[in-house]
Amino acid sequence: IELTAPKLLIGAARNFELNEKFKLLTEIGGDINFDGQRYSLIASKYFNLDPHIGIELDYKNLIYIRGGVGNFAFIPDFSEKSLNLQPSIGLGLNIFNFKIDYALTDIGDQSIALYSNVISLSYAIDKLN
Repeated sequence: IELTAPKLLIGAARNFELNEKFKLLTEIGGDINFDGQRYSLIASKYFNLDPHIGIELDYKNLIYIRGGVGNFAFIPDFSEKSLNLQPSIGLGLNIFNFKIDYALTDIGDQSIALYSNVISLSYAIDKLN
């Protein structure tokens, strides 16, 4: 059993149909934590807000190109604090209910973490009528 601190996820998204082939999805959200002060963008001893933003371009519900930024943090460095963030880009492919997604995070070496390559595969089962 793992006990974790309370967390609240908030967000909003909007889908724009550019034409019959292209759609654009925009998203802004955040994670609100209540477990003491962190190095978050908005931090207090009562709650912390970790915002994230993203965008996705969709071609015929077949190919997706994604980008976003998250993990904003003020990192103390001797006499001052520096803002750290984690940008990411990705590609997705949707064929016959199979989805293959690839993401590259920490591009531009904006934080002390190494690059991460994330690959996922999923299959959607349609309901039978």
